[in-house]
Amino acid sequence: MELKAKHEGGKGDGYFIVLVKNTGRELDYQGMKDAYERCVNHAIGEDSVVTKNYVDPQQRLQRFAVLNVRRDLSPLSPFPDQSKAKSYERYFRQRYGKSIKIQDQPLIEVRDISGRVNFLSDRKPTSKMKHPVICLVPELCEAVPMRASILSVALMLPSILHRVNAFLLVSDVKCSIVSLPRSIQCKILRKVLPAALWQKH
Repeated sequence: MELKAKHEGGKGDGYFIVLVKNTGRELDYQGMKDAYERCVNHAIGEDSVVTKNYVDPQQRLQRFAVLNVRRDLSPLSPFPDQSKAKSYERYFRQRYGKSIKIQDQPLIEVRDISGRVNFLSDRKPTSKMKHPVICLVPELCEAVPMRASILSVALMLPSILHRVNAFLLVSDVKCSIVSLPRSIQCKILRKVLPAALWQKH
């Protein structure tokens, strides 16, 4: 089925491909619904990375790791904060103006992936740094083509390489000092070490 242009003389924007039954004269609505549901449910699973597609582009940079697929929950399940909405479906419709098409799809438990880039210092977690587990609707999410386990390791690579580079620099300095005459080594030790230490060497 061709998508007709709005204005006369314009070109069609594309085509819809629909499933038909064996007769070829009747649309297979149930088959199309099942196919769409399989795409939504199977594209996003455990260890996936997703973003919210119902927020502004700046907030879409926030990534979430899928911890679990909650097949016991659906958009019609009670929303955790009943003061905001009775169900997840009603919450997203009232808060973001998004209508959920597949009412029986399972929800996904996710946790925000930290945007921290410095893993060299051991910081104590605070209330602002905690990443609570929340439930999202797969239909309102976009999958990122990377596993959450791989992304978490990739985020630590800059800190790991920085630490390895520091160790290599220390090793180079040691080699340079050892190759110097004994008298120069003593002068360097006097400058960088306390007197109680360098006198032992």
